[in-house]
Amino acid sequence: MTWDAVGALAELVGSLAVLATLGYLTLQVRDARAESRAALLQHRSDAAREMWLARATHPELAGVLETANEKLGSGGPPGTQQLCESTGLDRTQASMVAAFAAAHFFHRQTLFLSPLTKIERETLDGQLTTQFGNGPFRIWFNAIADNEGRGFDPSFVGHVQQLVSERGMTDLHSPANPELKSKRA
Repeated sequence: MTWDAVGALAELVGSLAVLATLGYLTLQVRDARAESRAALLQHRSDAAREMWLARATHPELAGVLETANEKLGSGGPPGTQQLCESTGLDRTQASMVAAFAAAHFFHRQTLFLSPLTKIERETLDGQLTTQFGNGPFRIWFNAIADNEGRGFDPSFVGHVQQLVSERGMTDLHSPANPELKSKRA
């Protein structure tokens, strides 16, 4: 083997090493970008959930906000009016329930948008159906679904709608509880 052949072989090996390094760096950048997006999503969700939980767990705050909403002619959190009509709760109580439902929904949305195993996804789907297919959370969910998600991820809202429909809870405009249906009629 001549020195020219050895040089050519070394150049080929060097070129392959550069290509392998570039491929590896591309994968690293893609993974870092995905992790950064996931961290940003988690931060946004945590911040929104904390604000909704503050309203849900502090009756004085919920009352003041509802008073301000009434004086300004605003409806308050999504579903507040529907919860008042369907359950007989006062506006502050309904606002607290709506805020807690929103906090819960943000938490489940973050889980939905993160990588899950098949078993984790099935568990989450069961929890979503249980939580947002019945009772006051169902009323709240109907209100946000009727208003194009009200700031929640559209794919998540659509997924919950599909789950509720697939599991026999097809009437998205009324609560699953027959007693509440008759109160609204």
